[in-house]
Amino acid sequence: MLYSDLYIDYIHLSCLIILLTKSLLIREPDGWYAHGWPICGSSGICRNESRRIRAIVMLRKAPENHCRKMNPFSAALELMEQITTNTWDRDFRLRVMDLTDRLIAEVPVYELFCDISEDAVECLGGFFK
Repeated sequence: MLYSDLYIDYIHLSCLIILLTKSLLIREPDGWYAHGWPICGSSGICRNESRRIRAIVMLRKAPENHCRKMNPFSAALELMEQITTNTWDRDFRLRVMDLTDRLIAEVPVYELFCDISEDAVECLGGFFK
């Protein structure tokens, strides 16, 4: 089973999946939003919808399921690796770094260490209760 299967098989039961690949993140006056777009990857999941981001979860393969909040430095490194940016435009890169810092300050970032099972999803759900 792949991590994307974890989303498809279990997580969709408790939340809406907009896109399994990269979403467009935008800071609105009332918070951060993930915007989908009508381009599907291999999962076939893509919704041209927007939803407020309440948390970001980075998945890690592990023999036991547990979740923890990431420290801001580690979260910034992880998120910067996932962001598509114009590497040739220094001012743009600096703006992306500033926005990433703001995102981390306003939205909690967690790591879910999991064995790709329904129990992993329940572990994450329990962490947010």
